[in-house]
Amino acid sequence: MKSEQFSSLVHSAEALKAALESNPNLINEQDEDGLTLLHHAAQIGNYMGSTSASKILDVLFANENLDFTIKDKAGNTAVHVAAWCCEDRVTCQYVFPSFVTEAAKRGFDFATLSQQGQTVLHIATRTSYTSRTGRINNVDNVINNAANPGINALSSSGSTALYYAINHLHFDEAYSLLAAGANPLVYGSDRDPFAMVDEHLATLNSWLSQDEYADQHEAINEKIGQLNDLKTAMITSDPVKSFAEIRKNARILAQGKRQGSLFATLPDELLQKIAADTKKPETTEEEADAIAKEHLNKPAV
Repeated sequence: MKSEQFSSLVHSAEALKAALESNPNLINEQDEDGLTLLHHAAQIGNYMGSTSASKILDVLFANENLDFTIKDKAGNTAVHVAAWCCEDRVTCQYVFPSFVTEAAKRGFDFATLSQQGQTVLHIATRTSYTSRTGRINNVDNVINNAANPGINALSSSGSTALYYAINHLHFDEAYSLLAAGANPLVYGSDRDPFAMVDEHLATLNSWLSQDEYADQHEAINEKIGQLNDLKTAMITSDPVKSFAEIRKNARILAQGKRQGSLFATLPDELLQKIAADTKKPETTEEEADAIAKEHLNKPAV
């Protein structure tokens, strides 16, 4: 069946139900672009209200043979497509959450990478819609429903979902990820979350000295404050504070290999003190842990 025929079917719940009753195999059939009815349904929030969208999804989700794992020719499952389309109210508030809930019930692996090398969570941290009551955060929806949301999964570029959230200045998503166990020390290539925060801070601070941004100082300082607060939250997150990470990074410091380390964000004199104090033969693990945590809870930002 052609793409336009699939698209037409997901415009009408009655037509869709009749077509599936006539041809049950249609449920997972793919068009010339590899899209299934489910892929097409992921996009209906762009042009119909939540009531109409609900009727379409009810027909599809009632079919026990519905397959959420099928990828189109671009390498996206229907859940990935729904995440990418999350830029309007109906998709963000209804369609995407419905896809996540139903896919989770059917055992969908949310750590699945698209052909572009991204999980559903990677995409959810980037796309957004701002309603009258504020911007909608769909990261929580994935985290709360998925058995394996892929919190620290790396994209093909070496990015975690946390890196994407920071890159797009999506603070709510970043805090949701940290609360769910995102590790700021996990990254590939040059996609260091701490470095991304520092890059934003450098840019914003430079704007404060430029005349063209003279009327935006209040907004800029607000963003700087938000970034500093986020950086503190990252430094004091459980994965970073864990004693194993502290000792590992202290040994890296002693060897002069600071690339990719949390401690690269702290002053040299503090780095030397942490490395020395946590490595003293007479220092117990409890004392070393307390020393490291004391410094980490007072970050230089």
